[in-house]
Amino acid sequence: MLAGGVSDGSAKRIGVGDVALITAGQVSIQARDDLATVTAWRRDTLVLEGESLDYAVAEMNRYLPDKIVIGDPALSRLRLGGSFATTRPVEFLRALHSSFGIRATAGPSGGIVLTRA
Repeated sequence: MLAGGVSDGSAKRIGVGDVALITAGQVSIQARDDLATVTAWRRDTLVLEGESLDYAVAEMNRYLPDKIVIGDPALSRLRLGGSFATTRPVEFLRALHSSFGIRATAGPSGGIVLTRA
C-alpha cells in the first residue's frame, strides 16, 4: 500500500507501507520499510540491493529502445548493488565495467552486448 489504507471491518487493516498476500482465503500482512526503493521507478531510478545482473538488465531494458543483452551467460548471476538512473544507461554500463570488468559493445541490431573484458 503506497497511500491510504484498507480495512475489511475486522481486525485486519492494511496501511501505508504494508504488503498483503492473499492465498486460499488467508490474508497475511507484512510491513515494508523500503517504500523509497519500491517506488524508485517513479523517479526514473533503478535501485539494486543484491539482485542478479540478468534482473538488472531486464529492469533497465524496460526503459531503453536499444536493449542490453548479456552475451556471456556466466555473467547473468553476478550480484549488483547501487542506484542507477534509467534515463542514463551509460552510467550503468560504466559501473559494470569499473566494478566487474564487463565490456559493453554495440550489437549488430543496435543493442548493447555485455561480455567479459
